[in-house]
Amino acid sequence: MPVENDMNPPNIGIDIPTFYFNGMALGLTNADVNLVISLNNEPIAQLQMSFTIAKTLQEHLSDAMSKLESATNQKIMTTVEIDQGIQSIRNI
Repeated sequence: MPVENDMNPPNIGIDIPTFYFNGMALGLTNADVNLVISLNNEPIAQLQMSFTIAKTLQEHLSDAMSKLESATNQKIMTTVEIDQGIQSIRNI
């Protein structure tokens, strides 16, 4: 399946599961990448992909986030950055 490059989700014309997630765990083997997605700390699905697809996904996500940050003039924080901020509040 070709990679869609525009900012709108592709219309594939069939019903497929849709997941919202707010957490993830990433694993690597010598052959592929495994991503477990979770909602409120509960695993809901596992995605397995080749290194090539993982790298392409990384590039497309990076590009999409850069465009969003540029268009809104706002930096989107990562969970690591948010965790550090919360930790600094707890240390006050």
